[in-house]
Amino acid sequence: MPVSVHAIPHFERQSCHRDSPLSGALKANADDLERAAQTALKALEALGYQGMQFDLAVRGLCLDCVTPPVKPSQPKASAP
Repeated sequence: MPVSVHAIPHFERQSCHRDSPLSGALKANADDLERAAQTALKALEALGYQGMQFDLAVRGLCLDCVTPPVKPSQPKASAP
């Protein structure tokens, strides 16, 4: 991961509140992430902020929460 990212990038699931690490999924884009992190940190530094760290979290709904569970069909009651 980029040097400026001091925590494991992760996906925070908004409904079920589980976390999934993204470091493997983002490895191919590490240079782009590094540039984005450095740009953000430099912009904040220019505004006077100090002692910053960059943490990457993506938040949203996972596939399990978006797709409703399939309920087993119930046998129909027979008429008397």
